[in-house]
Amino acid sequence: MSDVSEWEFCPRGQTLWEQIQVILKKYPHGGQILKELIQNADDAGATEVQFLLDARPDAYGRETLINPELARFQGPALYAQNNAVFKDSDWDSIQTLRRSVKEKDPLKVGRFGIGFNSVYHLTDLPSVVSDKKIAFFDPQKKCFEKGGAGYTFSALAIYPDQFAPYKVFGCSMADSSYEATLFRFPLRNDGDESDLRKNVSPEDIRTTVFEPFKKDSHLVPLFLKFVESIKLFDWRPESESPVEVFSVFISEETRQAVRDARAQINVRVENGEDLVEEAFEALVTCRDEFQVLSNQKWLIAHHISSEDSDILKLSKELHLLPWIGLALPIPPLTPQAQDLGRMFCFLPLPLIDDSNTGLPVHVHGSFSVADNRRSLKWRAADCKTDDEVAWNELLLVHLVAPAYEALISKAIALPLDRGTVYRAWPELSRVKYHWQGVVDNVVRRLLCKDVFWTDCGNGSWISLEEAVVNISSELSPDESVAYEEMMRIGEPVLLLPQNVLVCLDRAKARSIARYEAFDSNFLCSSLKKSPYKYVDLTGKKKLSLLAFALRDENYADLVGLFLLPLNDGSFTSFQLSSSPSQIFIANKNCLVSLFQGMENRFLHLSLPKPLRQKLTSIECCKTLSLMHLRHHHVVSLLKRILLNYWPLQDKAIIPWSDQPSRQWMHDLWRWLRIHKDYNDFLGCFVIPCGNFTSVAKLDGERKVIFADVARHDLDLFDGMSQTVASALSSAGCVVLQDCPDYILSNDELRKYVWTQVEALRCLAHVPVSVSSFQEWTEIQCRDVLSFFYRVIDSDSSFTFEIELALLSVPLFRLYQCGAFTCLQKCSTFVPESLKADHLPLRHSLLSFPNREQSLILDKLSPSSYRKLTFEELFAEVVFSDFEAYQIECKTAIVKYLLENHLSLPEIVRKGLNELTFVPVAGGKIKKPTQLFHPEAPLVSELFGNKPVFPGGLFALSNKYGRLLASAGRFRSPESISGLELLEIAEEAAAGDAEKGSAMLSLFCKMGYSWVSDRFSEQVSPISTVAQLLKWIKWCPVQSTSPTSYPSALPWKAERCTTALPSETVCAIDGRRVSFENLSVLVGSTEFILKGRFALDECLLNLIELGQPSLDSVFKNWLNAIEKYESEKECCNVKFHQMQTNFLSLLPQYWSEACLQEAISRHFSDSDFIWINLNVGFVSRHRLTTSSCYVRSLEPWLFIIFQDFYSHLSSPTIQSALGIKSEFSQSDVLNVLAEMKKYHDKGVASAEEVARDLDIAVGILNWITEDVKVSSKLLDRILVPVQHRAKLQLVPPSADVVYGDAERLDSTTDLTDFIVIHRNISDSTAVKLGVSSCRKFRKRCLDDYAVDPGEVYGQRELLATRLAGIIRDYPWGVEILKELVQNADDAGASLLHIVYDKRYHSTEKVFSEKWKHLQGPALLVYNDRPFSEKDFKGIRNLGVGNKGNDASKIGQFGIGFNAVYHLTDCPSFISDNKDLCVLDPLCMFLPTSSFENPGRRFRLGEDFWENFSDVKDAYYSVFSAERLSGCTLPNSWSLIAHASVC
Repeated sequence: MSDVSEWEFCPRGQTLWEQIQVILKKYPHGGQILKELIQNADDAGATEVQFLLDARPDAYGRETLINPELARFQGPALYAQNNAVFKDSDWDSIQTLRRSVKEKDPLKVGRFGIGFNSVYHLTDLPSVVSDKKIAFFDPQKKCFEKGGAGYTFSALAIYPDQFAPYKVFGCSMADSSYEATLFRFPLRNDGDESDLRKNVSPEDIRTTVFEPFKKDSHLVPLFLKFVESIKLFDWRPESESPVEVFSVFISEETRQAVRDARAQINVRVENGEDLVEEAFEALVTCRDEFQVLSNQKWLIAHHISSEDSDILKLSKELHLLPWIGLALPIPPLTPQAQDLGRMFCFLPLPLIDDSNTGLPVHVHGSFSVADNRRSLKWRAADCKTDDEVAWNELLLVHLVAPAYEALISKAIALPLDRGTVYRAWPELSRVKYHWQGVVDNVVRRLLCKDVFWTDCGNGSWISLEEAVVNISSELSPDESVAYEEMMRIGEPVLLLPQNVLVCLDRAKARSIARYEAFDSNFLCSSLKKSPYKYVDLTGKKKLSLLAFALRDENYADLVGLFLLPLNDGSFTSFQLSSSPSQIFIANKNCLVSLFQGMENRFLHLSLPKPLRQKLTSIECCKTLSLMHLRHHHVVSLLKRILLNYWPLQDKAIIPWSDQPSRQWMHDLWRWLRIHKDYNDFLGCFVIPCGNFTSVAKLDGERKVIFADVARHDLDLFDGMSQTVASALSSAGCVVLQDCPDYILSNDELRKYVWTQVEALRCLAHVPVSVSSFQEWTEIQCRDVLSFFYRVIDSDSSFTFEIELALLSVPLFRLYQCGAFTCLQKCSTFVPESLKADHLPLRHSLLSFPNREQSLILDKLSPSSYRKLTFEELFAEVVFSDFEAYQIECKTAIVKYLLENHLSLPEIVRKGLNELTFVPVAGGKIKKPTQLFHPEAPLVSELFGNKPVFPGGLFALSNKYGRLLASAGRFRSPESISGLELLEIAEEAAAGDAEKGSAMLSLFCKMGYSWVSDRFSEQVSPISTVAQLLKWIKWCPVQSTSPTSYPSALPWKAERCTTALPSETVCAIDGRRVSFENLSVLVGSTEFILKGRFALDECLLNLIELGQPSLDSVFKNWLNAIEKYESEKECCNVKFHQMQTNFLSLLPQYWSEACLQEAISRHFSDSDFIWINLNVGFVSRHRLTTSSCYVRSLEPWLFIIFQDFYSHLSSPTIQSALGIKSEFSQSDVLNVLAEMKKYHDKGVASAEEVARDLDIAVGILNWITEDVKVSSKLLDRILVPVQHRAKLQLVPPSADVVYGDAERLDSTTDLTDFIVIHRNISDSTAVKLGVSSCRKFRKRCLDDYAVDPGEVYGQRELLATRLAGIIRDYPWGVEILKELVQNADDAGASLLHIVYDKRYHSTEKVFSEKWKHLQGPALLVYNDRPFSEKDFKGIRNLGVGNKGNDASKIGQFGIGFNAVYHLTDCPSFISDNKDLCVLDPLCMFLPTSSFENPGRRFRLGEDFWENFSDVKDAYYSVFSAERLSGCTLPNSWSLIAHASVC
């Protein structure tokens, strides 16, 4: 080969980032990205997947990075985590673009090796952490020259900022391994210059990635092999931690069952079983951060079968499993579960037309899908030889039907209700084109299976061969009853929904089952076969059966059926019209209920209208034994019934017999009232009375009187008592009582009834003895009174006999006892205004007469009775002997007077004041004017339980006490005397401090003048009230401190409740001071008045209350300092608040001069100024109002800011305390020396170390940046250095260095250096004169790299890339179309295609393996030679040279590669000068390598002499002359003797 002229020629692929761009065009941006990551997790065996959107822009540092360029990737990012650990094969696979290690594993979802690259929609620098490794991918090589890098966790010590973002989801990045896998995808931001995609913001992730994923999320877990839970987290900038915003998971209820079933499938597949079937339930739950969004249970069935030879063959070639799965939602259905028919390849395919089956189930299959997982490969007209298309078709033809059978069988076995099972059947109108044939296979497979439900018997699933099918999918109410009866009889009628009926019709199922229309004829014949089955049905159901049987109006079919409804509720059989047993059809106006005992001879009146119309039709009556009833028969039938009950006789009233019923009598009178045939019934007993205990004769001569309430227009009695009725009966009248309303309201009875006037005349002649009236009851007396009123209402009716009866009959009520008496015994009436019925009067009087009684009295002589006035009653009867009454009587009288107080005459009201009737404590009674109003202000507090308040019935809690109070009969507080005040004060001093408070409240209410009057009252010749009160401890004091008062500080009044007025303080200089402020000022030195009282200065002086002195105030301050120093552990926040309030209160009540004088007397130059609880009291030298250093130096120095030390902000306080006006530079630097002294003792806590380190760093930054320090002070500068336990301050000497040493491993030897603390920036260290230690960085980096210079990034072998291309280009005639296209783009006018079946010699060829290429081949010739541009274009895989030429057909640079369907090593000759060989597998040319997979040879005599057998493969078909100026692609098969077509 050394003398052969050759130069490098090989197909050159795209750069990695160009290939990724092509991939991104196929993989759309959105929720599909998450699905690809879920797919990878499932393939890795993970059960949990989590995604986190970290939207915080500045959460991580940007200083200690591997490369400064990586700073832009420290911002917002998307994380993906799963609980599986990367294996070595996973690390290898993720680096290989388009060549997946999972391609030959039928159990893996990801097969194309490019799905992961969809993340480049979001990022330019993805990274992954698993086990103890971390890897970065940099396809644009902007941060890593070799396209990526890999590190172990030990690199963390050098670059903490770089790896800080990975500390999420339990990843600590520590030396121990991370038992999970974590991906991080920093979002592309505005500052990034990317060749891949546009920028992505966190909001883009939420709207275009998270939200689309949520829409399909409820489907994602259905057909996965391992993943059970997927969660989405969002970490917003304002949040302290990430928030779980969404999750979808298999609920705990079914998780173990799903896990076991999935494991069983995986094990059986791995064991190579030919048939695997599993069905199980899965409850999928979706929830957001607030609530559960959906809970949907699914029935999932899997069927894996390689029993078909064609499927088995393609399964081995394509490395795909013959696997179909179906998912059916189990009610209750969520809204999402009603959108069915999606296709899955483990994960749901995008929702486009090709991915929707139209089936009522979701379909999963190990389909052959496009490498972007968006659609299945379907057969097209010119792609008849594509194995992947054939594979999809075989799955549909052979596996969907048995999977469907398994699904429905499992649904029946669970069991699910028949509605759910039938919903699983396809609805033909919705099934898509590719799936139409599947429906036929499914239906034919199910026809002979027990998958049809019948309610017959106890209900069961039967095959279609055993059933009778109802041709309608819905039943009317009548059909439903008929169907139920068929079930009872045992007829297996099927009720199938419309979708099942359509499927059966398409499958021509009528040729299998004994189809018979479920009509009226079938019903009648079935009922006649089982006559005893339906007779026990309810009447309503029988009517439904009858309505169904009459649907076709074949009346003769009804003969013999017991479905004829009768009016007694029974049913009889239908007979022909010739039968002697006729059934009458009654008119609705004719009440069949009148014919008692004959109801079974009438057709039921309340039939539904359609049913009645058919049964009463002329045609029906001609055929069946039904006839109409005529009106002229009714009267004779009714009289016959009445005479049967009550035969004719002379009596007017006879007892009621057991029959007929009351309703029957009511129906009879209703009929009589309509037809008015009364004369036809004269002499018959037809008038019910006595509440149906008797019945009266209808007689035209001997009339009756109704004693019941009747209609007014009849002029009958409004009502009649038994007493009057008895009198009328004695007069010979027929008195009817308790007659029903339909009798009393009948206008037609007027001529058979006496009027009221006639009855009264009759009663006037009744001989009634007067003595008999005296035995009547009260009700009888009232009845007689009412009757007499009617009688005397007419002057013509008033007789001497009646007047005499009025005087002797007890018609008037005694007032006191309520009994009735006559006017002959008592004739004096109480006044009309006396309303009480039971006023306990000591004389017998009559109640004031009512209207009827007054009318009667008007007929009598006025001298026969007397009516008292109100004044006469109380003057003559009540007040004259009030003291003689018992207390109960007195009370009753007063109650009446109080209830009617406003309406009483003035003389009566005044008399009430002089009555002794109010009970008080101790059992005595007093006059109202001797008692206090119980609700008068402060009275109850002042007098307690003394007998000065009304009690008993007249207590204020009772009605009469309130009436008495409203009448103004009680004392008011203004009447309290000075002597009473002294008594109250003595009680307060004896322990009842509340009375002291009540006295002060009374003083505030009454005012200075009232108090002064009472204080000036003489108790004795030498003493006034005021003089005695001064020596009584009656003032209430605060015995308990406020809640804000420190418990460690003594309280002056701890064991006291009252004190002398002069010892009690509540004001300063006449100004009232609150209890809280007084407790702060003098809590341990003075008694403080308890309560808040509006005491003005005059009252304060009059009462002589004390005031706190400034000495007492500062003594209280000294007590606080003493307690703080001795019991610091007891002092708490309350102590702090008290002291801050103390200093704030001083200038409010005392002048600056007074304060300065008092402070100088009580305090020396000691720590007496309170700062806070942590610091306590400090010296005035550590305080100032301003400073040259603006940051906080606490607790070493304190700058008084108003916001932080408001208790020291008063200029008066500052002046009085002697606080500095400003801190100098020397004061600030002294802080460092103070710190050193304190921390060198080794007693500082960790919190103090951190605090003082921050102060020291701030001082050093201030020295080097903000001010110019005097040279005299420079030697006082101290710097903090690195120390593990404490704060160490040293001068900045030569031994101190700065740099990254603090980030080194703990084993690094630093004994020769003192390292400045890492909180000191490098710039500050330089300004302080500290040396650098950069020499450590490079050595440490080399020590911790896994392999310095190791490349960790993605790559793609040329062969892998070509394999992906031909997968997208279908096998078949498309190959020739691509070659024709290329020839046309080259300008060729002639094209020849030759199939050479010969085997050429193999002696003079390029290599041993080239011999396999000397067999049958396809040769393609065109008459246009290659240009140099063409030579370059065919090398640029995926780019070509025609992409920017709009006149060219081929635009993508990959169409030529379709020839790899035929060959592994294409070659071509152009212009008889160049032979180009493409060897992507690097197998056939000795000079091929993966970097240069092919050669371009310059042709000449020497070349062909060495490789003459290669020449024959071309020139034996076409001559050299023809090959001059043409191009001849030549393709051979890799395997010898293999044919091509």
